Amino acid sequence: MKKTGDYLLKTLDIGIALTTERDPNKLLEKILRESREITHADAGTLYIKRGKELHFKIIQNETSKTFLGEDGEKIDLPPLDIKGDSVSAYVARTKKTINIPNIYNVTDSYLEGPKKYDKMTGYKTESMLVIPLIDREDEVIGVMLLINAKNPEGEIVPFLKYYERIIAYFASQVAIYMSNMNYLDEIQKLFGSFVEVMVTAIDKRTSYNANHTKNIVIFLERFIKYINDTTHGSLANQYFGPERSKEIVMAAWLHDVGKLAIPLSIMDKATRLTEKYDVVIKRIHLEKLQVKVDMMEGKMTKEEYESREKFLEESEKTIEICNNPNKYIDDDLMVKLENLYNYIPISEDEKLICDDEYENITVRKGTLTERERKIMQDHVVFTKDMLDKIPFTEKLRHVKKWASMHHEFLDGSGYPEGVEIKSISFEVRILTMLDIYEALISADRPYKKPMEREKAIEVLKTMSEEGKLDKTLVYEFEKSGVWKE
Repeated sequence: MKKTGDYLLKTLDIGIALTTERDPNKLLEKILRESREITHADAGTLYIKRGKELHFKIIQNETSKTFLGEDGEKIDLPPLDIKGDSVSAYVARTKKTINIPNIYNVTDSYLEGPKKYDKMTGYKTESMLVIPLIDREDEVIGVMLLINAKNPEGEIVPFLKYYERIIAYFASQVAIYMSNMNYLDEIQKLFGSFVEVMVTAIDKRTSYNANHTKNIVIFLERFIKYINDTTHGSLANQYFGPERSKEIVMAAWLHDVGKLAIPLSIMDKATRLTEKYDVVIKRIHLEKLQVKVDMMEGKMTKEEYESREKFLEESEKTIEICNNPNKYIDDDLMVKLENLYNYIPISEDEKLICDDEYENITVRKGTLTERERKIMQDHVVFTKDMLDKIPFTEKLRHVKKWASMHHEFLDGSGYPEGVEIKSISFEVRILTMLDIYEALISADRPYKKPMEREKAIEVLKTMSEEGKLDKTLVYEFEKSGVWKE
């Protein structure tokens, strides 16, 4: 009765672990250990089938004090070929349970492997119980191997027959768990591929955004490592475990997905006038010709001709200067542009610069008009709307919020919501800082030259002094040095 009770308790323990243990490696280690304890096995190995091979997942051996795989570390042993002569490969092929009292009394070729192992290591394999792990589709997904059952005196004995059913139950639980893990892994890979496709679509859509997201992720992963390695100071209480890291990295990958909805005419606006520049210059050239013709026909005095000619020459240079996205339009240039806008051509049919062109050429900084800038800023709204459609798992529940808030500032001057410090999480503060830094040093932005990294850090520090960015994070980011790489 005591043995039956022990078996029942261990079965219950495994059942509870299947629903509560979040680390698959620890769970598999527990199941193999419990299986060994029930059967009094000295050693055991759990193999996972991948393609046409069996890979070592967990190894336990009391005699040699060898315990590998519990922490998920890769076991440095070559996988077994399913078509090979090993007993585990035979079980994987045939789906049969093998219970051998003493391998040295059996001449089957698939037992040559353990015998060779004994010669190499000095270990003595005698009894063996090998059970396939079979999933719901009747596919073998692994093998459990137990070696050398022992009696209370420590002598090696055969595995009792009824152990086969008990271990078969444990094996079935492992198979179910592994099958579920495989399904989850496939779903995660599918979602990861979906994210990669979306990011690639954004990057390929315009050369001016080609590496922005990838660079942010690189900086983020480096900074996360720095935070985790920091054991004192302002970041000592912050730690990014696997799940938290995965969540913020996912938010970084998706933070600009809303740019898919932004017109390319705005995304790719490299100059203030774009293709309209040639149109404006052509009008000025035609006006020059008309002025000259009027002067030659006596319709205009020489003084008026020279005055207009000089004005048109200066206006052409002004348009050329102002169309440069790196040029700030100061008050002097604004006066010259206004004079050109108010200039009345000889024909009086068409102004030299129309209302729309004037609005674009008089943008003080950058290339976007206020209307275009608002559309561009709406990419975070589109990001939120698009991510609203994705049923994120509980572990990724913050991705949508973090991704759609990366333009919010601590002083409430950001967009789209203009929220203040209390509503902006630590993760969002990191993403905002990295987004700004990468944009400053980027060499593929149409409206500006790349900034030197040291100068970009100074910009971040200035913004933190203004209350827009987190001072502690900016300080630690500079201190980390990850921005230099």
